Amino acid sequence: MKKKFLVITGAAGLLLSSAAHATDIGVGVKAGTLGLGAEMTVGITDTLNGRLGLNYFKYETSGTEGDVRYDIDLNLRTTALLMDWHPRGGGFRVTAGYIFNNNKLDLRAKAADSYTIGNRTYDADIDLWGRVSFKNAPYVGIGWGNAAKRSGFGFNAELGVMYQGSPKVRLSGTCRGSGGICDDFYDDLRVEERKAQDDLKKYKWYPQVAIGVSYTF
Repeated sequence: MKKKFLVITGAAGLLLSSAAHATDIGVGVKAGTLGLGAEMTVGITDTLNGRLGLNYFKYETSGTEGDVRYDIDLNLRTTALLMDWHPRGGGFRVTAGYIFNNNKLDLRAKAADSYTIGNRTYDADIDLWGRVSFKNAPYVGIGWGNAAKRSGFGFNAELGVMYQGSPKVRLSGTCRGSGGICDDFYDDLRVEERKAQDDLKKYKWYPQVAIGVSYTF
């Protein structure tokens, strides 16, 4: 975490230092699949811009993983360090960069008469909770909008994808019951954890679709 913070602050400091000496600077806001975002864009050359973006969003929902139904708190929080290449200096851009990914899902099992965990069904008093977290991710995309070159207000759109690898799942819980019903609970919890992680492998790639407005100074 400390290393990540140092990298982000160092890159942000470099971009702000460039902005202090640049004449082409834009700021913007956007909404997309990474949440609500704010960005600063700095012109580096006639065709190349640097961009720093912060995205955030929270949402509560519910869903089923395995045979257990959960209340889910979705927390989107990412920092994007990006380079935009604008062929011939126009609005179209090709983007590459890196996403510092603090997105996570917090899970808490809904109350039920029984729970199927691992390969067993438990008729016991159980508390079950967990977290799904994600790795930092390289990012590529295409879009429209040149916040460092267009004077005044402008429109921008982006379509891209980040490779975050397989999500990491960590489940925890307590089991209270008589007659040895809970003897295998923690072993089954690890089985359930591995099953959930296998189910979520399809989310290695996370899409970014966003639209926004910008203002160029």
